[in-house]
Amino acid sequence: VTVPIKDSACCWNCDECRDNEIVIDVGMPTETCTECNDDETPVHQNFTWPDPDDRTRCLPIAATHLTWHDEIAIILIVLACLGVVLTMATLVTFTINNEHKLIKACNREL
Repeated sequence: VTVPIKDSACCWNCDECRDNEIVIDVGMPTETCTECNDDETPVHQNFTWPDPDDRTRCLPIAATHLTWHDEIAIILIVLACLGVVLTMATLVTFTINNEHKLIKACNREL
């Protein structure tokens, strides 16, 4: 969808609306692009996106949530646990070997 933009005193240029914008006042000289606004309430956020057919109205986007049994949720949980285990193993290794020359050379303040 293109919207006329006044470029100089004599001419008009057409400019594309961005992906998250709709056209208001279609067919009028005041035709402009405006962003699909998100609901301002922090408790119930209803996100919207332009209608792909005519781009003159905003459609709500359905919220999706992860459950514990989703593949991506399981992968994220495993990676988080792996990060915690590796951090703890590093801490234990540094604590046990804190008098070793290599550990002292790394940083004594650890």
